[in-house]
Amino acid sequence: MHDDADPSTDGGSTTRARRRASGTGLSDMDRRFPTIGIHQRNGTMWRGDWITSFNWLRRHAAFARFPGGPMLDLAFERVLPHHVLTGFRPWELESRVHAGVFVGWGHKPAALIGERPFGKGKMVMSTFRVRTDAPGFDPVASYLVDALLRTTLTR
Repeated sequence: MHDDADPSTDGGSTTRARRRASGTGLSDMDRRFPTIGIHQRNGTMWRGDWITSFNWLRRHAAFARFPGGPMLDLAFERVLPHHVLTGFRPWELESRVHAGVFVGWGHKPAALIGERPFGKGKMVMSTFRVRTDAPGFDPVASYLVDALLRTTLTR
């Protein structure tokens, strides 16, 4: 997934646009992952303008190469998502969500990187803006792409 929707015209969710584009009322993603939603951060609590928000990356497995603690810092400025993924169950936050955001005292968690079983494999979803710059320009984006691919290829 990528992050090209216009926050001023989207109205908060790209789910409606996906459904309209499919012509059937439901996109393929909606049929296969009915609980997953993609929402704009702009204009919502997940932006963090008026309430404390914490963006984090679990630095384990393919993401262990990132230095530092779990909280995202200024190194992630160029790739910080404008969207979040919702619909992950609480138990999935510990096992299938690799990066996320929560606001206040741990309320309204949303994923920035998450995975779901799909057929004999899995689908890894991310809203990080890894295509903002040319490949190799931003080392954080390069490491994220590598980690996302590695995560996709592991069982």
